[in-house]
Amino acid sequence: MNQVIQFMMIAEKLKDVFRTGWKLSGVDRPESVADHTFGVALLSMLLGDQLHLNTERMIKMALIHDITESKLGDIHYESQEYLGRAVLHKAEERAARDMLSGEYLELWKEFAGRSTREAHIVAACDKLELYMQALRYEKAGYRGLEHFWKNDWNRKDFSPEIDELFRMVEAMRTE
Repeated sequence: MNQVIQFMMIAEKLKDVFRTGWKLSGVDRPESVADHTFGVALLSMLLGDQLHLNTERMIKMALIHDITESKLGDIHYESQEYLGRAVLHKAEERAARDMLSGEYLELWKEFAGRSTREAHIVAACDKLELYMQALRYEKAGYRGLEHFWKNDWNRKDFSPEIDELFRMVEAMRTE
């Protein structure tokens, strides 16, 4: 099978993988990983341009940052704690190697290792998008999402620029 078609068939599965954190928090129709990836890619594009970084590289990285979830599913934060970071990283790396090669595998590794400024910003966009989604769900009437806002782990990759945007999103909760 053509590599483009083969890869797209794997990536298409992300449309059917729902973000478990939202589901476990009572959101009846949570976003998919593909929905989330779109938001991360858009944020990465905007911030890459604003910060004068390699925006094309960031968009590519954002588009594949969660590709392993097409094989592993979306593993909730609490489940990740029980599994342990080392076990999870090993499984993700194995899945990435099975699906990606060349530039795309290198980009995935760059993201996973946070080895460049671009990777750090994309990782921060990954979490900033989560907060934007939490805000959307709260504005739609969902309650019980406070634990997303209080989890400091979600902000571990935030730079001062991203933290400033986070504070703006957080302030919108009371508007």
